[in-house]
Amino acid sequence: MIAREFPVNDYKNKDSRWSLYYKEFCMEQYLKTLEYDDVTLFINKFTKYFKKDAKILDIGCGSGRHSIHLFNNGFKNISAIDLSRHGINNLRKYCPEIKTGVADATDLPFGDDSYDIVVMVGIVYEIPESRLHNKLFSEIKRVLKPGGKLLFVNNSPYNLGERIFTITQKIQNIFAKKQLRFFVWRYDRTDVRRLLTNNNLKLIKEFPCNQYRGVYRFFYGIFVPGSVKKKRSERMIKTNANPYTLHEYYLVNKQHSLLTHLGRFLAEFSKKQHSYLFANTIGYYCVKEA
Repeated sequence: MIAREFPVNDYKNKDSRWSLYYKEFCMEQYLKTLEYDDVTLFINKFTKYFKKDAKILDIGCGSGRHSIHLFNNGFKNISAIDLSRHGINNLRKYCPEIKTGVADATDLPFGDDSYDIVVMVGIVYEIPESRLHNKLFSEIKRVLKPGGKLLFVNNSPYNLGERIFTITQKIQNIFAKKQLRFFVWRYDRTDVRRLLTNNNLKLIKEFPCNQYRGVYRFFYGIFVPGSVKKKRSERMIKTNANPYTLHEYYLVNKQHSLLTHLGRFLAEFSKKQHSYLFANTIGYYCVKEA
C-alpha cells in the first residue's frame, strides 16, 4: 500500500469540502452518470442474480445514484448512509422510499448480520488513516450476514493513467489548495486481499471499469480534442476546480465523444488485450465466509 503526499486531513469534514458542488447540484444530471459509468455494469453483472427482497446497504452513497439505480431495478429494501447531510437530503427528496441516514462507515449504526448485500463505491481512498481501513472492512463483515455479498469499487492501482494522474494532481494541489482531494491511498492486489482476508471476506471476482476514462486522463494532452479541453477549463472555473463535477462532465457527455478516433481505438484495444491497462477503477465482488 502506497500513501500519497496529499492526504485528506479530516475525511469527516465532508460537507464543507462538497458545499460548492451541492450548491449547483442537479439530480437529473447526477443520475445520467449511471448510463456511462462502468461501475453500473459491475453492479448489474452481479445483482441480477440477487433476490429482489434482499436487504442492501449502500455505504458512502453520496446523493444515492447507485441506491436509486438499484431501487429502480426492483430492489426495495435499501438503506443508504453517507457523512454528508447535503447528499443524504438530496436522496431523501428524490427517493424517500430508500431508508437513509448520516453515519460514519467505520462505525455503522446497524446490528450484526443485518444485510444480504453491501455496496461501497469508493470511500476507502477518502479515509486518510490506514488503521481505519481495517475498521471499515471489519464493520462491513459485522453487518453482513454469513454468505452475504460485498460489491466494492476502488481506484485502480495498476493502470498507467492513474499513476500519471497521481503526479499531476499533486502538482495541481500546490496551486489549488481548496480543491477536493481524492485517492489518498493506492491499493494493489495484495493490499485488497489482505483487507478482505483479515475480515473473513473472500474475493470472488475482479471487474476492470472505465477504460475510456483512463485513456482520457493518461493521454489528455494528445487524444482529447481541443473543444473538450476548452469546455473542461470553463467548467473548472465555474466550479472552482471541483473534480467531482469534472468527473460528471466527462461521464454525462459520453466518454466516447471526449477522445479522438485514435484515443477511442486505443481504449477499445486495451479493453480486449489488457483490460487493466487503462481501467480507472476496479470492482471487487466478495462473499462473507460462514
